[in-house]
Amino acid sequence: MREAYVRGDHPGVCSIVVCEFETGLLAGDRPGWEQLLRRLWFWPTSLQAAQRAGQERFAFARRGVHIAVTDALIAAVAREVGAVLVTDDVKDFPQPDLQVVSWRT
Repeated sequence: MREAYVRGDHPGVCSIVVCEFETGLLAGDRPGWEQLLRRLWFWPTSLQAAQRAGQERFAFARRGVHIAVTDALIAAVAREVGAVLVTDDVKDFPQPDLQVVSWRT
């Protein structure tokens, strides 16, 4: 993560990512990860991002493409703050105007 800051990047998360992360975190590991989370920027989910997520889910569903509520919200927040979305599940983000990269590459 230090390299990201050196490059001028600002790694951040939104509430949905924090919730998903905490869901899989063992209690004994929580203190160390808490320090990391406090170093990240926190991007709230605005009304506009929530509306866009819902509208996008509707539009994609009409084309037979399912986007989970969580993924739609994460994508909307990323676009709103101009973030590159880093994920292990690139396929879950089919939005053409969203910059998505795999964290494994």
